Amino acid sequence: MEEKMWTGEYYLNFWEPETGKKSDLIFGYQLDGQWAARFHGFEGVFRPDRVGIALETIKRSNVAVSTSGAVNYTNPDGTAADVAGYGPYNYFPAEVLMLAMTYMYEGQREYGLDLARRAW
Repeated sequence: MEEKMWTGEYYLNFWEPETGKKSDLIFGYQLDGQWAARFHGFEGVFRPDRVGIALETIKRSNVAVSTSGAVNYTNPDGTAADVAGYGPYNYFPAEVLMLAMTYMYEGQREYGLDLARRAW
Protein backbone atom coordinates (compact mmCIF):
# COMPACT_ATOMS: atom_id res chain seq x y z
CA MET A 1 0.00 0.00 0.00
CA GLU A 2 2.72 2.42 0.91
CA GLU A 3 4.48 2.09 -2.42
CA LYS A 4 1.58 1.75 -4.84
CA MET A 5 -1.54 3.20 -3.22
CA TRP A 6 -0.35 6.48 -1.67
CA THR A 7 -1.40 9.56 -3.69
CA GLY A 8 0.43 12.14 -1.61
CA GLU A 9 -2.75 13.02 0.31
CA TYR A 10 -4.57 9.72 0.87
CA TYR A 11 -4.57 6.07 -0.14
CA LEU A 12 -6.32 5.06 -3.36
CA ASN A 13 -9.65 3.34 -2.87
CA PHE A 14 -8.44 0.50 -5.07
CA TRP A 15 -6.06 -0.32 -7.90
CA GLU A 16 -6.13 -3.46 -10.01
CA PRO A 17 -2.66 -3.69 -11.58
CA GLU A 18 -3.78 -6.47 -13.92
CA THR A 19 -6.42 -4.28 -15.57
CA GLY A 20 -5.05 -0.84 -14.73
CA LYS A 21 -8.39 0.07 -13.18
CA LYS A 22 -8.05 2.57 -10.32
CA SER A 23 -10.44 4.39 -8.04
CA ASP A 24 -9.19 7.69 -6.73
CA LEU A 25 -12.23 8.20 -4.50
CA ILE A 26 -11.31 9.19 -0.97
CA PHE A 27 -12.55 6.50 1.40
CA GLY A 28 -13.33 8.06 4.76
CA TYR A 29 -12.35 4.92 6.65
CA GLN A 30 -9.10 4.06 4.93
CA LEU A 31 -7.24 4.14 8.26
CA ASP A 32 -9.36 1.54 10.09
CA GLY A 33 -6.29 -0.69 10.36
CA GLN A 34 -4.52 2.12 12.20
CA TRP A 35 -7.39 2.31 14.69
CA ALA A 36 -7.47 -1.49 15.16
CA ALA A 37 -3.75 -1.67 15.86
CA ARG A 38 -3.76 1.30 18.24
CA PHE A 39 -6.92 0.07 20.00
CA HIS A 40 -5.15 -3.21 20.76
CA GLY A 41 -2.05 -1.48 22.10
CA PHE A 42 0.18 -1.83 19.06
CA GLU A 43 1.90 0.80 17.00
CA GLY A 44 0.11 1.95 13.88
CA VAL A 45 0.26 0.03 10.64
CA PHE A 46 0.66 2.99 8.28
CA ARG A 47 3.66 5.23 7.88
CA PRO A 48 3.39 7.80 10.68
CA ASP A 49 4.20 10.71 8.37
CA ARG A 50 1.25 9.78 6.16
CA VAL A 51 -1.40 9.21 8.82
CA GLY A 52 -1.73 12.89 9.68
CA ILE A 53 -1.87 13.85 6.00
CA ALA A 54 -4.61 11.29 5.31
CA LEU A 55 -6.57 12.45 8.37
CA GLU A 56 -6.42 16.05 7.17
CA THR A 57 -7.64 14.94 3.73
CA ILE A 58 -10.53 13.03 5.29
CA LYS A 59 -11.35 16.05 7.47
CA ARG A 60 -11.53 18.48 4.55
CA SER A 61 -13.44 16.09 2.31
CA ASN A 62 -15.44 13.26 3.93
CA VAL A 63 -16.15 15.07 7.19
CA ALA A 64 -16.68 18.48 5.57
CA VAL A 65 -19.57 17.32 3.38
CA SER A 66 -21.45 15.63 6.23
CA THR A 67 -23.55 17.36 8.84
CA SER A 68 -23.16 14.57 11.36
CA GLY A 69 -20.20 12.31 10.57
CA ALA A 70 -18.00 11.44 7.62
CA VAL A 71 -19.40 10.21 4.33
CA ASN A 72 -18.08 6.95 2.96
CA TYR A 73 -16.60 8.42 -0.22
CA THR A 74 -15.72 11.76 -1.74
CA ASN A 75 -14.20 12.73 -5.04
CA PRO A 76 -10.63 14.05 -5.00
CA ASP A 77 -12.03 17.59 -5.20
CA GLY A 78 -13.83 17.05 -1.88
CA THR A 79 -17.37 16.71 -3.23
CA ALA A 80 -19.58 13.82 -2.16
CA ALA A 81 -19.28 10.80 -4.45
CA ASP A 82 -22.48 9.08 -5.48
CA VAL A 83 -21.42 5.46 -5.05
CA ALA A 84 -24.03 2.96 -6.16
CA GLY A 85 -25.86 1.21 -3.38
CA TYR A 86 -25.33 3.74 -0.60
CA GLY A 87 -25.78 7.21 -2.01
CA PRO A 88 -23.46 10.17 -1.56
CA TYR A 89 -24.17 11.10 2.06
CA ASN A 90 -24.40 7.74 3.79
CA TYR A 91 -22.00 6.34 6.35
CA PHE A 92 -21.85 3.59 8.93
CA PRO A 93 -22.05 4.95 12.51
CA ALA A 94 -19.52 2.43 13.83
CA GLU A 95 -17.04 3.56 11.18
CA VAL A 96 -17.42 7.20 12.22
CA LEU A 97 -16.65 6.25 15.80
CA MET A 98 -13.55 4.33 14.72
CA LEU A 99 -12.47 7.35 12.68
CA ALA A 100 -13.11 9.63 15.67
CA MET A 101 -10.94 7.39 17.83
CA THR A 102 -8.23 7.41 15.16
CA TYR A 103 -8.14 11.21 15.37
CA MET A 104 -7.84 10.88 19.16
CA TYR A 105 -5.06 8.28 18.99
CA GLU A 106 -3.20 10.52 16.56
CA GLY A 107 -3.22 13.54 18.89
CA GLN A 108 -6.43 15.27 17.83
CA ARG A 109 -8.44 14.42 20.94
CA GLU A 110 -10.91 17.31 20.86
CA TYR A 111 -11.58 16.94 17.15
CA GLY A 112 -12.19 13.21 17.58
CA LEU A 113 -14.53 13.78 20.51
CA ASP A 114 -16.47 16.39 18.55
CA LEU A 115 -16.79 14.05 15.56
CA ALA A 116 -18.09 11.27 17.82
CA ARG A 117 -20.59 13.64 19.48
CA ARG A 118 -21.90 14.85 16.13
CA ALA A 119 -22.33 11.27 14.93
CA TRP A 120 -24.34 10.34 18.01
